[in-house]
Amino acid sequence: MGFQRVTAIGNAARLGTNTARLENQIELLLNKYASDANDLLLQPTRTWKNHTVAFSREFRRDSRGMYNVIFTDSDVFFWLNYGTSRRFAVLSGDWSSKTSVGSLLAGEGSGSVVAISNIAMAGIKAREWTNLVVEKLQPQFTLDMQQLAFAAAKVTVR
Repeated sequence: MGFQRVTAIGNAARLGTNTARLENQIELLLNKYASDANDLLLQPTRTWKNHTVAFSREFRRDSRGMYNVIFTDSDVFFWLNYGTSRRFAVLSGDWSSKTSVGSLLAGEGSGSVVAISNIAMAGIKAREWTNLVVEKLQPQFTLDMQQLAFAAAKVTVR
């Protein structure tokens, strides 16, 4: 990853007054990818009938740089995304999950929660949706950021 197989010609020290413009372009790019990530994170929840998941996006600029934070207060999304070591929900015999590990797709699923038990059972396997979104968006984001940096530095890439 990174600058592998890139031949660059130019001087990267020519930012000068273009710094504010570059920061604005980076902010726009970060917001575009945050919007894309938000859309992807909603995909596994599209068939949920009893739980509505909403994500909030917040652009931040601090000593670490510029970045977006995407968050939700949905416990169900959290439990499924990160998994649990145990669960207390007793599921019906015809239970079939709407989502699966390693996929952003959602199906119809079947079954229901029969009861909440005091006895701990096997936990929920982590779906790792946040990791899947990063894996999907990171390669193009890296290329787009490189392109912005090269353009700001007036570097020619062939």
